[in-house]
Formats: sequence, C-alpha cells, structure tokens
Amino acid sequence: MSLPYALTVCLVLLCCSVQFGISEFFGQKSEAYKAESPSDILDNLLKGYDKRIRPNFNIKPTSVNVSMYVLSVSSVSEIQMDYTIDMYFRQSWNDPRLSYESKDGPDTIMISNDANIWIPDTFFANGKASYFQMATTPNTFTRISRNGDVRKSIRLTITASCPMNLQYFPMDSQLCALEAESYGYSAKDIFYKWIPNGVGVSPDVQLPQFKLTGYRQKEMNIALSTGNYSRLSCEFQFVRSTGYYILQIYLPACFIVFISWVAFWLNRNNMLARVAVSITTVLTIITLMSSVNASLPKISYIKSIDIYLFSCFLMVFAALLQQATVEYVTDCINDRNKRNRSPYNLAGSHVKLTTDLEKNQMEQTHVSEAEIGGNQTTSFYGIVPADLDKWSRIGFPLVFVVFNFFYYVIYSIASDVTMDDLTKP
Repeated sequence: MSLPYALTVCLVLLCCSVQFGISEFFGQKSEAYKAESPSDILDNLLKGYDKRIRPNFNIKPTSVNVSMYVLSVSSVSEIQMDYTIDMYFRQSWNDPRLSYESKDGPDTIMISNDANIWIPDTFFANGKASYFQMATTPNTFTRISRNGDVRKSIRLTITASCPMNLQYFPMDSQLCALEAESYGYSAKDIFYKWIPNGVGVSPDVQLPQFKLTGYRQKEMNIALSTGNYSRLSCEFQFVRSTGYYILQIYLPACFIVFISWVAFWLNRNNMLARVAVSITTVLTIITLMSSVNASLPKISYIKSIDIYLFSCFLMVFAALLQQATVEYVTDCINDRNKRNRSPYNLAGSHVKLTTDLEKNQMEQTHVSEAEIGGNQTTSFYGIVPADLDKWSRIGFPLVFVVFNFFYYVIYSIASDVTMDDLTKP
C-alpha cells in the first residue's frame, strides 16, 4: 500500500469519527433540553409526592403569607348584618418537596390544576356565602418557583357577617372584619401572617350609602375547643353618608312639623280646620316613623333617628293639644259670658243686647270685655285664647330650632369615631 493511499484512508476515518462525535454530542444536548421541560419537571417533582402531608411535617410549622386586593364592595346591609366584597385572595408558602434545579428550565412553573399538590385549607371564619369567579375560565392560578415557593391566587366574591351597632344611625360608622384561618390545622402546624402592605383597595370602590374610610390588618391566635388556631383579620371602616336620609327623612319630618304650625295662624272660630291640620300632621309623622323602622332590623335599643322622629311627633302632637286647649278655654269663656248675660244678671250690666242678631254676632266673634263692657270676661283662669296662639307662634319654632341644634351637635360629636391605625384606601 502506497503512502498517499494510506493517508487518504486515515483522513476519511478521521472525518467519520468527528461527524459521529458531533452527532452524538448534539443528540445528548437535545435529550437534556427535553428533560428540562416544565412537563418533565412536574412529573419528576410529583413522583412520590404525597399531597396529604403538609410541608416540613414534624420539622416546623408551615408559614402561609397572605395578601388581598379588594376590587369592589357591592353592598352593606343593616337588615342582614353583612357586607359583600369582590377581591383577589393570594397565598404563598414554601414546599421543599417542590424545589427543583434546572439550568435551562423556567424559573417558575404555572399549573392550572393544583389538585396534586398540598394546598392550605384556608376558610373565612365569618363568611356567610362565597363563590369563585368562573367567567370565562376559573379565575385562579398556582405558580411554583425553583426554591419550592408556591403562590396561589384566586378571585372570590364573599358575603361576610358584620355585627353593627345602629345606636347612632344614620350618622354611624361600622367596622366590618374579614377573618381567614385554617379549618383543620392548628397553630402548631400552620400559622398565617400578612405580607407587608398585604391589603390593597381599588380606588374605584364606591358605595351609594357608605364611604370606605380605611382598613387595618391584624394577626391573632384564637382558642377553640379543638385547639389554638392562627387567624388573620382585615377590618374595614364604613362611614354612612347622610345625604339620602336628610332628603328622605329629616327634611320631610321638618316640613311636617312646620305644617302643624299653620294652625296657629288660622282663625280660632274655624276650629275644624285647625284640628284637621294638626291631626293630619300627627298621622303623617306616624306613617313616616313606620316606614323608616320597616327598613331596619328589629333592634331593642333606641337609634338617633328614633329620637329625632319621636321629637317631631311630640311637636305635632303638642300642636294638636294646643288646638284642644284653645277650644276648651274659648268654650269656658263663652259659657261664663252666657251665664253673665242671663236675665238675672242684666240689671248690673252696662251692655244692653237689644236684638237676637247682636247676641249671635257676639257669640260667633267672641267679643271682648272692652267691646261689650259690663262683667263679661275674656280669660279663663288668666288664660287668653289669643295669647295662646301668640305664644305658640314663637315658642314652638324656638323649641324646635334649639332641639335641632343640640341634636346635630351631640350626635355629630358622639358618632365621630376616628381610628388612628387605619390605612387610607
């Protein structure tokens, strides 16, 4: 074999070896990249994984960090004593069994179905009803990081109970809490904590009758019959807007009281019209009181609006009593004057009533002593009907104005409860 031929054979063999090595190298790289895909990572993580066992079992309690973002507050009900909010509820914890090392793999893996991993059994202790948002797909996700951190976010609409004190209604403010804790794990197994600035509220949150003035976060341990449990609480302060009640209740009540004073300017001889005005206002204020209480829960204590409406009722009822008093005093004076004008008393009288027409005219107009002279009287035990109307025209408005002034001052101060530790939305 000649030397050129031998060199040619060696060169061909060398090229084949290099090509085979390059092909094998890139084949191994392709297989390695395929092994680093999220599906393969999850398959490897879930091999031997038991979702029934919490992370760090028999080592230390599992720390669950919680945050929430309120999207809207749809209602605050005094009758049901609850409120409804729509929010993002997020939980994060560390599960060492889900940590992975991958040079070319993703930093986080998002899974749509978390049924195969351990999830905290969080529930809302004061929740009355809740449901998940399902349009257009279930509004939830779960992410797993390289170091085993798991983050779960879900959109919830929750109706939670809110015991309310309506003593200062409708100038009241209510503090409504949302409480979350583990249903089955005690504080020895799971403890919850808020992340810094873990609660957020959308600036678009608006309510027709309330204003959300602030919120605060609390962490606590609750002792129950089954053990001690870690609980998180977020308290929202709602201040009632009084504009609706001023227009629909307070102003109508004031006008009803004003109408009852019209009777003081009517002629005393037209007693039927005076009494009709007073009775109408009494019935109207009773109807207003009934309609207000029908829209509120049956509570045993007195509310501020009850005091106002009952005071208005007393004002119109006092106006009715004033009409009755005027009529009674007038009748007593007329009876006494009739006795003084009898045939047995005419001898000492300076007034001579010559015709029946003059008698009827005097009785109808209740003439005074200055007009008819003699021993006729215009008062009954010092009470003059005309003076009663004059005093009522001044006294009733003055009392009502003073009452309104003290009412609004006292209840505005008493109901102004400001909490310094609240975070403004």
